[in-house]
Amino acid sequence: MTIDFSKIAYFQNLTAEDIPETPLAWLQSLDSPSIIDFVNNENHPWRVITTLLQGNSPSGFYAVHQLIKASAFKKLKINVRVIVASVEAARHEPAFSHVALPEGKNLDRCFGSTSLSQYFLRAQMLAASIRQVKPIAVLDLQNSQGSSPAYAMGLRQSHDHLALASLFCRTLVVSDLRLGALFEQNFDCPVVSVQCGNPEFTENNHLTETALIDFIEQKDLSLRELPSDLAVIHDAKLIKLSANKSVAYGTEPSDADITLKDMLKQCNFTKLDGKTHIGWTAEPVSELLESESRNEQALEEFLAIEDGYIYCQPGTFLFSINPLLPQHASDRLFFVAKEELKLNKK
Repeated sequence: MTIDFSKIAYFQNLTAEDIPETPLAWLQSLDSPSIIDFVNNENHPWRVITTLLQGNSPSGFYAVHQLIKASAFKKLKINVRVIVASVEAARHEPAFSHVALPEGKNLDRCFGSTSLSQYFLRAQMLAASIRQVKPIAVLDLQNSQGSSPAYAMGLRQSHDHLALASLFCRTLVVSDLRLGALFEQNFDCPVVSVQCGNPEFTENNHLTETALIDFIEQKDLSLRELPSDLAVIHDAKLIKLSANKSVAYGTEPSDADITLKDMLKQCNFTKLDGKTHIGWTAEPVSELLESESRNEQALEEFLAIEDGYIYCQPGTFLFSINPLLPQHASDRLFFVAKEELKLNKK
């Protein structure tokens, strides 16, 4: 497949009659990243919605399709720019199943770079399109795989970040990671990336649609009262596989460099109170796994290897476990944090 990474299609004020009946048919009608502007008044502020930064994160795209069909973008108090990003990856068969094309890159690891090569150029162009409208809020809609509930990620614990996250979920991960994700970029406004749960569950897609309606209809999110059960996780670490290492899930050690227990996939959003056996290996943890900072002490704060057994240390909070192994293991195995969930009392 030959891709023109400088190509972006633009649409304005799409109506129900302008798009096909199903999200899949609509996706198949697109051949490049697409920007859809819903302009109600040139003097109104803008909000931005990004969808399909990863091709297997369709809930936001589904929701936008439903809202267009329901004429929900008409007569708003704001203007809305919708970005449909990784169209080629989402179209790759089976549709909505691939983070990126087989030889491609995860677009949500390409932001913030000065490179003008391929996916980095695309990321720069999409970021420029966001800055162009000077938004008052940016919402990135993605999906988590497996059994993870919905959660949001942002750089700050401000009221506006919490208000934005609380439309979709009850957990905000305040992150200092620098992975090249869109939510890490500075757009002079609150930016939140919502992981909307597993898209295979219809309920998650419905909840995304309902929350998105709130996002476009509420004139001033800063006035939103925060739910009492809103929780925050600080200082999360991303754990990934080292280069040229192999990984598998199983119930016993395998030929892979590291074998993670099948039960680990059921530990999403779980605080492990005791020392917990999560897998097997014959190598030191520092040679198998990396945190985003490649800090061995950071790894050993959460993980230990004793006599070939891999353990999570007591008090580790485990979330966003990647069920898609061995694929994408170099991008993420899971996130860990030491700080417990804390209810927001504001």
